[in-house]
Amino acid sequence: MSNRIIIVDGMPGSGKSTTAEFIAGKLNAMNIDHILFLETSPDNPLFINTPAIDSLSTDEQADEFTTKVTTLYADFIERYKEQQTVVIIESLIYQGILSVALFKGMQENKVKTLVKRIIEILKEGMSPEVIFYFQVDAEHNWRRICEFRGPEFAKNCGLHTDEDFKRAAQGWSYTQDIFCELLNEWNIPSKIIRNSDYSWDEYNKEICEFLQID
Repeated sequence: MSNRIIIVDGMPGSGKSTTAEFIAGKLNAMNIDHILFLETSPDNPLFINTPAIDSLSTDEQADEFTTKVTTLYADFIERYKEQQTVVIIESLIYQGILSVALFKGMQENKVKTLVKRIIEILKEGMSPEVIFYFQVDAEHNWRRICEFRGPEFAKNCGLHTDEDFKRAAQGWSYTQDIFCELLNEWNIPSKIIRNSDYSWDEYNKEICEFLQID
């Protein structure tokens, strides 16, 4: 179990936080030392203030972002590679890096190169495993999470009209497909959960089997 980093990723509202906390609870019950970093954890060592990024459309902006991200991840590995603990972290690659970079205008080939480098960095010092929630109906997921979190959340996401929801679904469906393509290329354990009906008990069972923690 030591030196594992369990990455729970997916689009906003896909169940990442709940799943990460579920895994932490399982490891706690097994008396396995672990650290949990949620997306909003104040001590998240890989936090990047992505709303503050205006654009990544130029080569200079993209290269600066790439350097910042790879340095951050290399420092993280240097800090945790010798610790005998399991790291559980949310929104590590797909939502926080790949999707943001694409939506901010970074060229697709540069984004793919960046996330590939991130995986290489992680593999240099730890054993990464990925759990990815693929939303079969991205528009439904956006509507569901906005209804749950309220109008202020929807406003902050720029979701006001039916057209906004459709546009958001198209964008996130596009990034989901790219991430799944990359997952299939990387030589790391991964579990893609195609969420169509929010069957959490079934998903949790699959996750336990995948991580061998039940």
